[in-house]
Amino acid sequence: MKTVAFRPGTWPVRLLCVSDTHVPTRARRLPDALLTEASRADLVVHAGDLVSREVLIVLGARAPVVAVAGNMDTAETEQELGRAAVVEVGPWRIGLVHGDEGGERDTPSRALATFLGAGLGCRPAGAGAERAVDVVVFGHSHQPLVDTRCGVLLVNPGSATDCRFAPWPSCATLTLEGPERNTPPRAEIRRLPRPGQGR
Repeated sequence: MKTVAFRPGTWPVRLLCVSDTHVPTRARRLPDALLTEASRADLVVHAGDLVSREVLIVLGARAPVVAVAGNMDTAETEQELGRAAVVEVGPWRIGLVHGDEGGERDTPSRALATFLGAGLGCRPAGAGAERAVDVVVFGHSHQPLVDTRCGVLLVNPGSATDCRFAPWPSCATLTLEGPERNTPPRAEIRRLPRPGQGR
């Protein structure tokens, strides 16, 4: 699993969480509202199912991007991006995974198990893993979610382009207030316009 360090210039740090863009199979392009959100972010994290690598180029023109591959991405994309990553933002550790792999019964449990280990309950996997991650950003289900399990903030931004399994397309913002770790990370689901309801 790769680890990516992002060194913020200032705090608070605002991350845009995106998943399941499925360009061009489910949408011709990324919604303008998502691009506006990306322009406001310090960092974009994409939890897979980009489908087209053009997504990274378009988002990367607005903010730095860290992405992992999902089950609908090509083998080449998977080889380059990997299936899971830990993004270090100062002292904060953010797990990034699509969420389709593993034996757990639901997507949030599979995503969390990637970083805590399957069947371990709330204990981190591996020696010296007192704090495996603070946040897990995942996708796959296209269902937006902000929840806490095992002391880890779980964020599924939903799909930015496909709302078959949710009432609307969405993304999420994740705010890290500062390096002191006095304030927990805060996530918010951001509703995007449905296709045809504005860009």
